[in-house]
Amino acid sequence: MATINAMLDLLVQPMYNAIRGSPVKTNNVVAKLHYKVTSAMLIIVGFLITSAEHFGNAIDCLQQPETVPNQILETYCWIHSTFTLPFAPDTAHPGVYNARNTSRPVYHRYYQWVCLVLIMQSIFFYLPRYIWRLNENGFFTKLISTDDDEILTEYMITHKGTHAPIATYFHVGEALFLINLVGQILLTDVFLNYQFLTLGIVSMTTTGHLQKVFPRMAKCTFHLYGPSGDLERQDALCLLGQNVVNEKIFLFLWFWYLFLLVASSGITLWRLASFFSTELRVLRLMKYFNQGERFKLRKICEVLDYADWYVLTTISKNISPISARKFYLTLYRGLVVPDKRYGYDTNLNGSPETMPLN
Repeated sequence: MATINAMLDLLVQPMYNAIRGSPVKTNNVVAKLHYKVTSAMLIIVGFLITSAEHFGNAIDCLQQPETVPNQILETYCWIHSTFTLPFAPDTAHPGVYNARNTSRPVYHRYYQWVCLVLIMQSIFFYLPRYIWRLNENGFFTKLISTDDDEILTEYMITHKGTHAPIATYFHVGEALFLINLVGQILLTDVFLNYQFLTLGIVSMTTTGHLQKVFPRMAKCTFHLYGPSGDLERQDALCLLGQNVVNEKIFLFLWFWYLFLLVASSGITLWRLASFFSTELRVLRLMKYFNQGERFKLRKICEVLDYADWYVLTTISKNISPISARKFYLTLYRGLVVPDKRYGYDTNLNGSPETMPLN
């Protein structure tokens, strides 16, 4: 019992930590959909599939006559895969009929690996977050340990132009989320015999397509030697109960991955546009100000580079709106009217004159 509890702790605790997350917000909603929602969802479904009692036996095979013990036959068919034939009309089950004089059969080798694949996908969806946290190394936790606008302003001014590494780590992590998603979609397509990329579209437009990809009834051929030493062929009809669940899992994943792909691509385009556009960076900060104060934010974004702006927005996500507004106003005064106590005595254009407040 102690060993079982230790194993459960080993599996459940990392899941709990991933779902709970860090009290410091360093990622956007789309990133959380990757490392928190998708990762937790995949690992939970993967472990549930291993419990055969919830869904019935994974495979049940019927043979006539019963020349091979059923347990041996079912184990053989499970390990060596079942197959179906190209769809034909007037058959008892889709893809199950007399195999003579027909084209090549389609083998279904994926079903015994579904659990492992889902758990591996869960790990890969969390991996970019893990890499980011290693590189971030508590940077924002230390920085946001105080919400004193004077201290934060002093930090932003004295460390102006030094945030390229942390911003690079963050954006590489975001890019890895998108790269991993595309990779998982392509690998799932290979895993399902190249049927996944069009699964959602075709299943909505073609009747019976899901049963073609995830057959519930399939054929299996067991070869053995007869009494006289001749090779005999035992034909079996197998019920793949697990595929009733598999088809729903992968159909849902098709729509979910499509949603993630659209959302992740949108975030990537926003990042690229923000990198090149000062006005977009100003727009990101406008929720704390009215239109009449827009010029203050523009001056801040003109002085700070993109990496500084990224740190600025991350700080604002972790303090109250009132504190964020106060911090921006203090930063504006500190940047536009240079202050010797910050060790910063140049204006917006790098000249020694003092800039006016308006």
